[in-house]
Amino acid sequence: TMEETKATTMNVHLMYLAVISVILLFKVMTETCGQGKGLWTMYSGYFDETIFALSAEDRDIVDDVDDGDEPFIHILQSRFMQHQHQLTDLGLARLRVFQTLTLASIEHQTNHKFLWIIRTDPQLDRLVMNPLLRLITASPLRDRIVVLADNNDPTVFRFDSGHVHSGMILFGNPDLLEHYLYHAVHQKQKYVIETRLDADDGLPHDFIQTVQSEVQNHMRKPTEWVVLCTPNSWEWHLVSPVVSPNNKNVSSFRPFGVMRTHHGSKCISAGMTLAYGTNTTLLHLPKKVQYGRVQDETPPCPPNERDTSSRCTHQLYLEEPYAIRARTPTCTNMKGVGTLQLQPQNRGNNNSALLQGDGDGGDDGDDNTTAHLTVLEQEYGISPLALQETRTYIIQNLVKIAKNNLDGQCKPGHMCNEVTKRVLRPLTQA
Repeated sequence: TMEETKATTMNVHLMYLAVISVILLFKVMTETCGQGKGLWTMYSGYFDETIFALSAEDRDIVDDVDDGDEPFIHILQSRFMQHQHQLTDLGLARLRVFQTLTLASIEHQTNHKFLWIIRTDPQLDRLVMNPLLRLITASPLRDRIVVLADNNDPTVFRFDSGHVHSGMILFGNPDLLEHYLYHAVHQKQKYVIETRLDADDGLPHDFIQTVQSEVQNHMRKPTEWVVLCTPNSWEWHLVSPVVSPNNKNVSSFRPFGVMRTHHGSKCISAGMTLAYGTNTTLLHLPKKVQYGRVQDETPPCPPNERDTSSRCTHQLYLEEPYAIRARTPTCTNMKGVGTLQLQPQNRGNNNSALLQGDGDGGDDGDDNTTAHLTVLEQEYGISPLALQETRTYIIQNLVKIAKNNLDGQCKPGHMCNEVTKRVLRPLTQA
């Protein structure tokens, strides 16, 4: 009948439109997100933009990143905005710092034999989550990075990763994650190297290579372990935390911010590494092996056997900085940030000169930033232009960032220390 013919024709047209839509979707996905690797499959529909992981046909890439011949596996662990999904202004500022310092320095590594796990809040605002995942997608290290929707903070990967599974992946290669989990948790035929890297820290270009070489000298027995760390670092400030003799901040007008060196006696968290043997259990490790306190729990390696002994802390690079840390109002730990203050006559103005430090930086060393910029670019892959843009962004959004950070750290049920209040509260009242 005529009605049946019309219905059939309409169905054909609908099928034709569906086929065209699928072809167009395939084209967009492969051209914009494949990055030359072919089609990437979607893992989550929560986000405005498609989030991708390698499809089955591209899993052969694991052969290139398997690290199967090495006697170890190396895992970098970072946390980004965990338990802070609603703090959008703070998250966007931290993302800038992460891109400028952390991601740039890891992309600059000479050795890429590692898996970088980045954990973030599963409910992170999509205004922050989408740019984060686009950033990772565009990275030349994307095949080495797995982003997990996970608010856990594992102390030791082997013993705290039982809950991790491919369904938590927001971005990354599930086969690579499973490969590392298999060797670290199940098979235990390789010793494990774990490096902590906060999302506002950076490491020099030879860090991965140095740590892997050093660890191999220590792993003589299957139950051994060793901690590697450095007490020295660069610090990146918006302005100088040191006030000149005439009581004026000497660096308020520096567009790149201020680089200072910090020399200490205790390990800093940036790049702190724990390595342990194939048969190491929790009973072999210090009772409190949490990264921030591990040096308090372990003796230093004997000077005459510093490069080969185990069950001790081996400090690297005692004479020079070997990490970079942001010391800005985006940080969680405000120690050494120094109190920043908008000059009263110019509140609301976005000019960077409106910031002044109060001399409470608490670090040592010089602030010859201009001379340090070349070192940062060559050794860390950190662009001076990126530093300038990140500094400008933080300053222009300083009030909102400070309010977010204060809300996150001083909300009910959380400890709000005096340093945090002293640094952040004056900025929220501008």
